[in-house]
This record gives sequence, C-alpha cells and structure tokens, in this order.
Amino acid sequence: MLLGCDPDSRLLEFWEVMRPSPPPGIADATERRRQGDDDWREILELIPKWLISHPYNGMLGRNPPECERLWGFDFRTLPPSAWWRVPGVQFPPVRLPQDHARQYEIHRMMLQHLQHGAPSRRWVLKGTSHQHRLSALFDTYPDGIFVWIHRDPLQAIASRFELLAQVYEGINGSIDRSAFAAATVEVCIANFDIAATTPLADDPRIHHFVYQDVVADPVGVIRSLYDRVGIDFTDRFASAMTAWRDDNPPNRYGRFVYSVDALGVDVAALDRKLDPYRERFGVPREHPKET
Repeated sequence: MLLGCDPDSRLLEFWEVMRPSPPPGIADATERRRQGDDDWREILELIPKWLISHPYNGMLGRNPPECERLWGFDFRTLPPSAWWRVPGVQFPPVRLPQDHARQYEIHRMMLQHLQHGAPSRRWVLKGTSHQHRLSALFDTYPDGIFVWIHRDPLQAIASRFELLAQVYEGINGSIDRSAFAAATVEVCIANFDIAATTPLADDPRIHHFVYQDVVADPVGVIRSLYDRVGIDFTDRFASAMTAWRDDNPPNRYGRFVYSVDALGVDVAALDRKLDPYRERFGVPREHPKET
C-alpha cells in the first residue's frame, strides 16, 4: 500500500480484475467500481475475519489484489477472491499443474489492457509466489524492480495457516484443520527450501529487506529502496505515506491471532528445518508469540 502512495505509481485494484473491460482509461468505470465494492461486501459477509488479518480489505473494490488473482484467468490457480462463491472447492486446495511462462504472459497482457488510454505510471504489484517463479518473472519483466521481504519463516507459516484456514472456513463452512495444517507446512517447507538454494535470488534486480526493519521504519526502508534504484523520493510521497499510515492503523478492525502450536507439528524440529533460509537471507528469529 505504501509504495502505491507515490503519485508516479499506481496500484492494481480489485474491481479491475473482476471487470477489466473496457479499459478504464477509455471508458467510464463508475458502475464497475460500485460492483467491485458490492463484491467485497459479499466476501466480508462470508469471511468477516479477512478484514482483521488484511485491514486494507476495508477499501472494498479499491483494495489491491495479489498477482495470483490475475492468474485466476488461467484457471490453474485458486485465489479465494476469485472462487469465494464456489463452496465445493477441495480442501486442502488441489495443486494444479502450472505454466509460469503462460501465466506471466497473461499477467502482462492484463496490465497492458488496464493501462490502455491512461496516463503512464509505474505499476506497484504484490504477490505471494513470485519468488517461486523467478525465471519467468525476469523473462517477462526484465526491467522490473523486485522487493523481497523476509520474515522468520516459522512465524510466516503459522500466520499463513491461520489466515487461509479462516478464509476457507468462510467459503466452505468448515475444513479439516489438521489436514490443512499438514498441507500448509509441507508446501511452505518446500518453498523455503527452494528460496534458500536458488541462485536466482542473488539477481541484483531483487532488493531484500527484513520484515522487522520494514515494520519498524517503512518509510525509511522505501526511501532506501528508491535510493538504490535511482528513483526520486519526493516530500509529497513521504507525506502521502505518513498520512496513509496515520489513517490506517494495522489493528483497526481487531487483532489477528495465530500460533505455531496450531500447526500440529514438532515446532522445534520444524524450526530447525527452516534455518537454511534464515541463514541465507539474514533473517532473525522472532520471539515466540501469537501476533
């Protein structure tokens, strides 16, 4: 959200991926924005806890979706913001075969479509799986600037499990939490192992930051990013970020609670398996806690 405060940048918005045509730069989109707001009211009625874990969902149709939502047009990904009306989806979610090159091709075409007829600005995008698709990402956006924020993986797994469990419980009514936890841990271990070993993570286009540093001083971290890549960091941008933070405290809808104990595994053994990732990226352990 903070990067999107730059007047020279623009965020992708949920209503755009729900109803992308005609491009908003050449056609009035007032009704589509209203429909996007209604979509999110429906989602939050079904999954009210999603507002607690992701407070920016309160922006309704203007909230910035993850790039996985664009890949929903490929029908090989299952982002819950695309499938919330489909309670019969298998849980844990089925793992579908992926075609990263094709998915990024769709991703690029969608962005080109949405920016047609509009002023030229940098796209600010976010996703949870770009780091596992780096080769296709670099091929598609060779001049991109990539930010990779690293959190203690043990806490990241616990947070991800609770978040997705709440989302899928809202969609499906109930899930087997034990099976879902096991599937989450398995997938996350594999992904952190890949991250810990891939040489692509050393590409100079990727800018690595530690989660605790971002939380402690987000404006300072973003200023350092702009300095690294040679983009002018303006007072207007800094003021916009400060104003947004003041208006949007992270716990404004409640406190998101999660615990490593909910994973149903030997926590100490899991913690040790994640050390290679911590060591490669200099990620400190977080003190055991629930928030």
